[in-house]
Amino acid sequence: MVNARPRLPGLLAYATETAQRMSAATLAAAIKAIRLYTSTEWELFVEEWLRGLKKRYGDVKRLGASGDLGRDVVAFTDEKRLEGIWDNYQCKHYERPLPPSIVGPEIAKLIYFVFLGRFKAPRHMYFVAPRDVSTELSDLNSPARLRSYIEQHWNKSYANSIVEGRSIKLSGPLTEYVADFNFSIFSYYQTSEMLDDHRTTAHWVERFGGLLPPPPAATIPIEIQLIESVYLNQLLAVYGEKVGYKFNTCSDLSGYLALADDLKQQRERFFQAEAFDHHYRDETPPGTVEEFVEDIFDAIDPIVKLPHPNGYDRLNRCLAQAASMNTGGILASHARPRTKQGVCHQLANVRRVIWVSS
Repeated sequence: MVNARPRLPGLLAYATETAQRMSAATLAAAIKAIRLYTSTEWELFVEEWLRGLKKRYGDVKRLGASGDLGRDVVAFTDEKRLEGIWDNYQCKHYERPLPPSIVGPEIAKLIYFVFLGRFKAPRHMYFVAPRDVSTELSDLNSPARLRSYIEQHWNKSYANSIVEGRSIKLSGPLTEYVADFNFSIFSYYQTSEMLDDHRTTAHWVERFGGLLPPPPAATIPIEIQLIESVYLNQLLAVYGEKVGYKFNTCSDLSGYLALADDLKQQRERFFQAEAFDHHYRDETPPGTVEEFVEDIFDAIDPIVKLPHPNGYDRLNRCLAQAASMNTGGILASHARPRTKQGVCHQLANVRRVIWVSS
């Protein structure tokens, strides 16, 4: 069996690619949560995960009950369903990594019912378990090894568990069928991969929204960065209007201690908003950060448009409004006043707000 991403030859080899975009804190919190699920809750989570991947499957059904013939959750790619291209997900929720002794009977059961013609062989049969797989199982790292293992254990360990009240021995035509069966269809999804996929679905916020880690502290570069040019030029215009002097560069503020200190604070706000943006853009569904920014814009836009004695007053009233507002969505609890104020500078940086009217 192979790990689901990337597809390597063999059985349940541990993933060589991890969920790169999700932070360790978010991943750990989500894994801790799903390990507390019941078996039924785990099946429901798998169904939810697959239903959220709308581009991958046309329909998803949870069968997990007695008589499912080795199919807990099935996912169809076309209207032919079990006679077309479909994937089978076996949901196993145990307090230990998944061993071969659990996987083997499920593989034998599926092969037997495909042999009988009850349904077409799936494109893939994935095993999904919150504690992933055991070393013993991962060592069955090729279709040939897996086939040999299943054949060796069939009559002794699986024969009496395939059909209740019957012993399905590996003999005759069934032996030949197993020998020719495509064992490369057996794969597994690592929990981190499932969660990375789930995070792109509409279900993530409801299920794991409270598990977002806090944003990192911003690093404020000493040297002025190119990405700051627009909002800093707007600040220089604000300062110039306030004291009646044209400031061309930030270094021109050296003779104005109060303004230089204010500039330092504004840069801290900007870079904290940048750190917040970059961190949660990779931690949340598409559009989440953009919605947060739009909330800030909607709160300060009426204030920007009001008449003000000067740009300095306009700027500070907007900063105060941003700091005090309660944003909606899953990012609200992590947005400190300084971060929300920094969004004002991000908006100025793309000229969506102007502090000094020309």
